[in-house]
Order: sequence, then C-alpha cells, then structure tokens
Amino acid sequence: MVSALSITLNMPNIGLVLYYLICIIGLPIILINTGKMDMLQLYLPLLLPIASILQEAGNPNMYQNLLIRNQVNSVSIVSTFIILGLTVVGVLWYSISISLNNDNLGDGILVGTLVVLLVWGYSRVLIPRFIKKGDELIKEHTDFRPQYEMHKYLIGLLQLIVICILLNGIQKMYYIDPNEVVKRKIKF
Repeated sequence: MVSALSITLNMPNIGLVLYYLICIIGLPIILINTGKMDMLQLYLPLLLPIASILQEAGNPNMYQNLLIRNQVNSVSIVSTFIILGLTVVGVLWYSISISLNNDNLGDGILVGTLVVLLVWGYSRVLIPRFIKKGDELIKEHTDFRPQYEMHKYLIGLLQLIVICILLNGIQKMYYIDPNEVVKRKIKF
C-alpha cells in the first residue's frame, strides 16, 4: 500500500506550490510586517535564481513546472511570467531607489543593467552549469552517493550566496544615508 506522503511528494506541481507559498507569499509578508523593506528590495531580484536552483537541483517531478524548460505547458508559462514579473519589479525598485537617492539617473540605469545581467546571467547560464559540473566532479572523484542529491542544493546555495554578496556590494556602493536624502529635499 502506498502512503499518502509518497503520493504527495511525487505530485508534479508540489514543488511549485511550495515555492509559491514560501518564496512568493510567505517571505515577502514576513519582510513587510517586520519593516525590512531594504531586505525585500534585495530579495525580489533573487526569486529567479532561487527558482533556477530548485529546478536544476530538484528531482524532475518536484519542480518541473517552476520555469519554462524542456516541456512547455500553461502552468510553466504562467509560473515563469509571475517569477520574472516579480524579479523585474524588484530590479526596477532597486535601480529607481538608487537613482532617486543619488539624484542621478545614470546611476540607476547602470545599477539596473548590472543587476539584470547578474541575476539573469547567473540564473539562466551559470547556476545550471555550476550545478551540473559540480555534480559530475563529486560523482567522478569521490565515493559520495547521496540519496537525495543534496550536494546539488548546496552548490546552488553557494551560488545564491555569491549573488547576494554582489547585490549587497552594489547596494552599499551607492548607499546614501536617509538623513542626507531628507536634507536635500528640504531647501532653506
């Protein structure tokens, strides 16, 4: 007899539902309620890399419809557009706030372009390649045979940490104290 848990974990869209409940709904609500708008501004562009990591590292049934990949269906198309839309909102919010705080449109355009290249390049090109190459290296050179392929998630998490460090570095490079912004707006 098959258990209910094994049936639930083998459902094709269970990873999609979990991703949306945790990453799209849960974490932004927590960040908004705790007043961490700077963290939300950094988090929204990370939705695409997180989805890419989960789809690449997860088993084929778990995250198959999270992003458009080999099989194109209406669920994967809608999911991809929602994830890309929220990522674009995050990038725009990120670059517009830098542009407004620095009173320089060029800074906002430069930061927006850098963040788009960083997020899109890592998500669509580098993360899948690093996970595949890391998996091949681990299986080829070690006796390590994990049951759930957790090393793929670890490689993806390391790549996500690199993206976070780069995004935080960009934000700190263009950071202006909020008191300075208020002083500029108040003219004597």
